[in-house]
Amino acid sequence: MPRQRDSQHHDHVHSPRSHGHGHGHEHTHHLHPQGEHDHWAEDDYLGRPGVFEVAEITYESILNSLVSAGIKDDIYKTWDVLEIGCGPGTVTKHLLSTFSTIHSIDVSPSMLLNLSKYLPSDLHPTLSYSLHNLSPNSPQQFKGKLPLRSPTVENPQRELSPPREKFDLAVSSYVLHHVDDLHSFMLGAIGLVKEGGWLVFAEMGLIPDGNGDGQLNPTKHDSFNAPEHHRPSFTIDSLTRLFESYGLTDVYAEQRGELPIFGTEEGKMRIPGLIVRGRKGKE
Repeated sequence: MPRQRDSQHHDHVHSPRSHGHGHGHEHTHHLHPQGEHDHWAEDDYLGRPGVFEVAEITYESILNSLVSAGIKDDIYKTWDVLEIGCGPGTVTKHLLSTFSTIHSIDVSPSMLLNLSKYLPSDLHPTLSYSLHNLSPNSPQQFKGKLPLRSPTVENPQRELSPPREKFDLAVSSYVLHHVDDLHSFMLGAIGLVKEGGWLVFAEMGLIPDGNGDGQLNPTKHDSFNAPEHHRPSFTIDSLTRLFESYGLTDVYAEQRGELPIFGTEEGKMRIPGLIVRGRKGKE
C-alpha cells in the first residue's frame, strides 16, 4: 500500500524540469515500503554525467554546515553517522573519509547491492548498511537490534543487526522530495539521533528560470518515490520550517553551490543546492 502523502510541511513551489530522468544526482532516496517494486533498479546512476561532482558538492556542503555551527573537526571526526537514502554510495564514499563510522540505509535493494560493489566491506570496514524504511518504529527496531536485510551479491538475503541504537549525526542527500510520508520519515530520523545530535539534509532548490508547474507529481499509485515523480522543490524557508516544526533547535538553512544534475558540460543548467541543519534537544 502506498504511503499517505503528507505535503503540509513545505510550500508548493516550482520543481526541477524532467526530474529523475537523465540527470546526474544519484537518487539517494529510495525510501519506499519494503516489498514494493524497486523503481530504481534499472538505471545506472554511477554512469550518469555529473553524479560524482554532485556528490563532492554535497559532501562539502554537509561539512560546511557542521563547521559553521561551531563544531570542530576533532569532534565530528569521532561521530557515528546515519546516512539516510545512500543510493549507490557516491556521497557515502566521502563520508567514510571523515567520520568514525557510517551506517547507510535505503529501501532499494538494488542500490544497496550497488553500494556493496562500489564500496566493498573488506576495503571499508567502518561502513555498514541495511534495508530500512524510516518510521516512528525505527528507534525501537534499532534499540532491539532486530535483524535488517543487508544484501550482498553473494547473499542477497543476508541479515545483520543495526550497529548501534543512536547516532551522533543523520545526513540525507536529495531524499525529501521523494518521501511520501514526511511525518513518519522525520520521526524516524530524529528518533535515531542522540540527544544533542545533529541532522543535516541536502536538497535541490528552485530551477533558475522558474519554469515548472509547481504541483505535486505522484505516480498513479500516489507515490513520489520513483523516477520522474517528486514533490515540488523545497525552499530555504520551507526547510527551516520543517526542521523547526519537529522541535529541532539551532536550525539554519542556506543555498550553497550549484548542482550539475543534468551534466557538467558548458551550458547545462545547474540547480541550486540547499542545505539545512538542526540539533535535537532532550527527549
